[in-house]
Amino acid sequence: MIEAESDCRLLVINTDVFSRIAGNNIWVENFSYKIASERFSDVIEAIQKIFFLSVDKRLANFLLEEISKNHNCIILFTHEQIAKYIGSAREVVTRTLKSFSELGILEISRKGIKITDAAKLADIAEN
Repeated sequence: MIEAESDCRLLVINTDVFSRIAGNNIWVENFSYKIASERFSDVIEAIQKIFFLSVDKRLANFLLEEISKNHNCIILFTHEQIAKYIGSAREVVTRTLKSFSELGILEISRKGIKITDAAKLADIAEN
């Protein structure tokens, strides 16, 4: 399943056509191997996080990555979207966010999740 977060333009290439192009062009073949290995590495990393990190650590890491990536302390994802990203259930994400809110780490509203204490969030992610 693919879920686009912004407008996209896609080009779908038949596997036979792609195989011929890659067979005739070492740069295309190299690029496809590079992308495949990066995606595989991402999957392995996600599996390791799911198996070896608690939900609160995974959620804290996710929130920290988002504020770092977007240079904004407001997260605009739904609890359902966050659950998909961290490999958890929406209900668990909602409970964990509520506990973070009670600790003064963030504020939850209809407009999003506002991180108010990134240092405490980083402590959760590290410990």
